Amino acid sequence: MNPSSAIAPLPFARKSPLVLAWVAFAVYAALAAALIQFVILPHVIPALHAGHGLIKDGDSIGYHQIAASMAAEIDRVGWRAWSPAPEGHIAAGLAAPFYVLITPEPWSLIPVNAMLHATAGVIVMYLLRLLGATTGIAFAGASLWVGFPSTMQWVSQIQKDCYFQVGMLCAMLGWVQLWRATRRECPPRAMINAILLIAAGVLLTGMARTVGFELLQAGGIIFACVAMPSLVRNWWSGKTGGLRFAVSTAVFLLLPAALAHTPRDHRMDHNIVLTAETGGMHGEETGGTHGDRVKILCCIEYWDRTPILPASIDRALLRLIVARSGYGGASYANAGSHIDLDVKIRNALDFAAYLPRAVQVGFLGPFPAHWIAPGASPGGTLMRIAAGIEMTIVYAVLLLGLPLAIWRWRGRVELWMCILFCSALVTVFAYATPNLGTLYRLRFGFEMTLAAVGFAGLGMAIRDARSRRHLRQST
Repeated sequence: MNPSSAIAPLPFARKSPLVLAWVAFAVYAALAAALIQFVILPHVIPALHAGHGLIKDGDSIGYHQIAASMAAEIDRVGWRAWSPAPEGHIAAGLAAPFYVLITPEPWSLIPVNAMLHATAGVIVMYLLRLLGATTGIAFAGASLWVGFPSTMQWVSQIQKDCYFQVGMLCAMLGWVQLWRATRRECPPRAMINAILLIAAGVLLTGMARTVGFELLQAGGIIFACVAMPSLVRNWWSGKTGGLRFAVSTAVFLLLPAALAHTPRDHRMDHNIVLTAETGGMHGEETGGTHGDRVKILCCIEYWDRTPILPASIDRALLRLIVARSGYGGASYANAGSHIDLDVKIRNALDFAAYLPRAVQVGFLGPFPAHWIAPGASPGGTLMRIAAGIEMTIVYAVLLLGLPLAIWRWRGRVELWMCILFCSALVTVFAYATPNLGTLYRLRFGFEMTLAAVGFAGLGMAIRDARSRRHLRQST
């Protein structure tokens, strides 16, 4: 008997390496988060420890206090005391139920954060396999996404990033799967599963950040522009049936319109008023006619309406600049990682002129000069060092591997759906966030998805080169 057959693999291991990957990612995330809360912060670097396993000068301290207070109120009067965003903080609202059900300590969030983080990693791994990467290379690429130390900012702390990133990636996977499910050889349930994935992604994203609805609306438009030409071509050639074509077309075209009616982050509206300089207005907050000038309260700057642009587009650009002014305002005055605060964007032309710089900052910041500069706090200095190590890897896989991946899989619609979606979001966050620390956290899920694609492209290229070398040697 062959010794290798003496021990049969587990059934689920034979059927789905994704299950094993999820378990590995979840165990890693849970152990790393516990190590940070119980060992590293209190005993190795106590200067950064704020108590309860939380990092000093972080938002998690306030979230913990609010969540603990709400948990005590729920214990007293029941679940009617629960609010999804107590004092305007969704992270505290998401934490409070676990404080009630387990214990009012941040470590009670470790299991759910670890599971969400692992789910995001498995989605990335699955996307890499869809593109054509081997299981081993896809796992290694997703491990970059899961394993970077900076992810512990939200896995070991009280944040909403785990929900947000899983939601956005789940929606992206759903759109990709919807495109794939239009082919006749796919079972009908594949289209239903894709629509359910999109719905779950929208729910998780909106639960974490209401601005996610707007981001998904923009993403839906991107997906429609990429997928619809190929979908029409496949329907015309008979590769896609009429019912599948009708259902997928309805989702691709109508979902972005439906997302336009979801809740919005009104903080970006409350900081916009019309000044006395506005002419021809009819009492609307940011609407207007030719020549309108809008005042942004939080930084006392102005936005000039561009008449040739549709009002909806001009307003979307304005909302980004309002968000930018908020991240550069008084509440972030003590942040040590501001960038380009001197850049004034006051109309659509300024917005377009800043695009090359936004791409540079979004994809490549923080730059090497920031890695060695001292931070505003000891924790900031430590994070800069960690960011330097991580960005060195990101530079390699983005600048070397991503072009190889694009060339290798250039004919796959799935690749372009992922690349355009993630690239657009990284650029949007670069516009909205003139703070490298915050930008690093917000863009992580999308830039690291691109980095994972680049890693897969690089890994497959090395694999092919080795195969060719072995073939030459054997002949």
